[in-house]
Amino acid sequence: MTDSVPPLLQPYTQAQLNEVLHKHALFMVGKPGGARAVLAHANLNHLKMAGADLSQADLYGACLHNADMTGAKLSGASLFGADLRGAKLGQANLSKADLRGALLRNAFLNGADLSEADLRDGNRAERDANGELRPITFEKTAADATSAHLVAANLEGARLGGLMAMQTDFSGASLKNVKMAKANLRGAKFLHSDLSGADLSQCDLRQANFTGAVMLGTRLEGARTEGTLLDEVLDDAPRGVEIKDLPRPFEFMLRDHRRWADTHGGEGEQIDITNVDLRSVVSLANARLSAAKAEKAIFVGLDMFAVELQAAQLNGADFRSARLERGDLRGVRAMVADFSGASLVDANFSPLQLAGGHKLAADLSLARLRHTDLTRCNLQKVVLRDADLTGAILKDANLREVDLTGATLDGADLDGAHIEGAILPSTKS
Repeated sequence: MTDSVPPLLQPYTQAQLNEVLHKHALFMVGKPGGARAVLAHANLNHLKMAGADLSQADLYGACLHNADMTGAKLSGASLFGADLRGAKLGQANLSKADLRGALLRNAFLNGADLSEADLRDGNRAERDANGELRPITFEKTAADATSAHLVAANLEGARLGGLMAMQTDFSGASLKNVKMAKANLRGAKFLHSDLSGADLSQCDLRQANFTGAVMLGTRLEGARTEGTLLDEVLDDAPRGVEIKDLPRPFEFMLRDHRRWADTHGGEGEQIDITNVDLRSVVSLANARLSAAKAEKAIFVGLDMFAVELQAAQLNGADFRSARLERGDLRGVRAMVADFSGASLVDANFSPLQLAGGHKLAADLSLARLRHTDLTRCNLQKVVLRDADLTGAILKDANLREVDLTGATLDGADLDGAHIEGAILPSTKS
């Protein structure tokens, strides 16, 4: 069965498209012979543009059925009214792209960057039945992402008002501060996604699944929620002990713990924040929390850049969407902890050297690391038995001698990862 193509679309061969891409690449760096890619109303069905730079290109009304644009740069591009049904756009950069009125049904956008993109209603252009170059008629049409795959995509600040996204998979996606009012999200999946500050007012959320999602400050006024699943959702309601209810000011506890750590227990006091909700803390970047007692503590969304958590007790702690880049987590106990959607780029979970030549390996058994960014993370000898690493990014990670017995790695990105000596999950026949 052939694709349905409007009569006046300009067909392109792969060779012709390659020439346009070459000239656009020159244009983007200001070299002679360059020309901006103008592919408005082009028929680019099934063509290959993987990794191409089409930033600021004009693809208005283009037909891109099943085109391969994996990893392409489309930042600021005009895709107004474009037909992207079934297109491969995984890891593509569509930040600030104009996708108003675009068709994205069944498109593959896993890991794509759509931050500040515009997917609101648009006027999709349609030629008349005679195929003649006469004035174009317009039809007010919502962008349609029905059944699209947006797993672990970045949609922060995107404008999605009125979007059609029934049965669409947004699992693990970052949807912070998105404007999604009046969108049709019936049956959509938002498992472990971050919807902090999102506006879902007057949306159709019937049968949508928000299991494990972060919904801090999320607006739901007037939304239809019949059959909506909201299990394990983290909203604005306090969980555990609030900071204001601690026996001493939190700043004093941090100060005394730092002294305790610096003097190897000779002075100060070991911090105990077991079951404490720390979301009101401004930042824990560079904080000294080595050997802290923090089981079931709530660190959701916190800035914990370069935090020191060596040998900390973190069983059952919640780090969803937290920033832990370059964090020192050697020897931690974090069984059943939740790191879903967190950034652990360049973090260190390797064994902690103890007195007498002993080493303490980190234990993350049964932990959730769904769609967690573990790029270049040092996970050597970490125990990850029965852990959930669905969709995790493990590019160039050190997985030497890691124990992944029973772990789930569905959709995980292991590009460049070092797995020498690792105990991998049993392969299902």
